[in-house]
Amino acid sequence: MAVGATRIEVPYRGHKIVATLFKGEPTAAIYLGKTSASADRFKGPTVEEAVSLAKRWVDKKYEVSAAARPAPHVATVQEYVDALTARPPKDNELAMLKAHVKHQILTATQLAHSAGYQNYSSANVHYGTFGRDISEILHLKPKERADGSLIWTSVLAHGIDAEGELSPEYRWQIHPQLVEALNRLGIC
Repeated sequence: MAVGATRIEVPYRGHKIVATLFKGEPTAAIYLGKTSASADRFKGPTVEEAVSLAKRWVDKKYEVSAAARPAPHVATVQEYVDALTARPPKDNELAMLKAHVKHQILTATQLAHSAGYQNYSSANVHYGTFGRDISEILHLKPKERADGSLIWTSVLAHGIDAEGELSPEYRWQIHPQLVEALNRLGIC
């Protein structure tokens, strides 16, 4: 972002902030997907300051909704709706999500097969990457393994076996909040 710019677009936590001079006044608007995320317009002495005000609005929005989360790694239904709007699932992720919604509990192998993968590790990689993307938008705190590495899939589903989330037969139960968000969006 160049200091003194007259129009900038900034991706921020799944939103797009567009700031420009509007009627001679530095103003920012916030979009989620293709729709406006806020009826408010953010005005500042510079375009950069207008962007800063818009970022604070997004942070506050998620700060308020985070208080209603059932767990630090599980979003509210509306947060999942927002994140899925900002970062729609790719075809392989969508196939896994649809299968997961249908069956509720699936192994890593079953998730892999639902997306056409031969090996459970492909499901772990792709489902985990999707979970990481959702986590980064919403600032969720995924569960951790004993070694401190993050379990990105925990943002999408709850592991119901005591150990071995990297195992082909480890079972994941999709979060009901995610199911409801997918249903609201007509995805599943």
